[in-house]
Amino acid sequence: MTAFLLCFSSQAPAAQDGDYTYTVTNGEAKITKYTGAGGAITIPGALGGFPVTSIEYSAFSGCASITSVSIPEGVTKIANHAFQDCPNLTKVTVPASVTSIGNGAFSRCPALITITVDKNNPAYKVIDNVLYNKAGTILEACPIPEGVTSIADWAANFCVNLTDLTIPESVTSIGSYSFNGCRRLTSITIPQGVTSIGNTAFSWSSSLKTITVSENNPNYASIDGALYNKNGTVLMTCPGGLTSFTRED
Repeated sequence: MTAFLLCFSSQAPAAQDGDYTYTVTNGEAKITKYTGAGGAITIPGALGGFPVTSIEYSAFSGCASITSVSIPEGVTKIANHAFQDCPNLTKVTVPASVTSIGNGAFSRCPALITITVDKNNPAYKVIDNVLYNKAGTILEACPIPEGVTSIADWAANFCVNLTDLTIPESVTSIGSYSFNGCRRLTSITIPQGVTSIGNTAFSWSSSLKTITVSENNPNYASIDGALYNKNGTVLMTCPGGLTSFTRED
């Protein structure tokens, strides 16, 4: 007598419901991709009859048309880079149910000026539009509003809980020591409009791995994750967290 063991997966293949691609695991929908037209988005609480509990890695990444997003009650996880590179995203509303927000979830969103978190959320809170953990000891996201043209000397000096920094397009100058000593800062994005970066603006940021400069910036360039003048003859900042670095002439 031959016995056959049948194995069934609790995860169904990807499905589509309106503007959302999703998978289902243990009866819960996880958004993997947004395919809609953008604008002001209210994410549905259920897809295909299953409650939405997670916004997965890069699900909305690169959606230039999104202007605001409201996340429904029931979502517990916003994964790494979920809303990265959404340049026109200005407002995010987070419900009480969200207990996990991944690294870079809102990175490189230069227009983001308002983050709202339900007051009953047990894991996060917002103070002056800056997203913190509930205890206020970890800075999760600090949007610099579009319209700011200059970041003053020492502006965020030793802001030890800052992890990702995206400078908005409106900024033209970054002052000396402005982000000095931000030891948890891992990535910096500099737009084309920045024409002046002060001495040691990013020094003593030991976790810094990558500096990205717009290709259209007339004064600065990024090569292998390091900050140079435009023609690559002057090394201005070499991130301390780089695991390898090669510069060949």
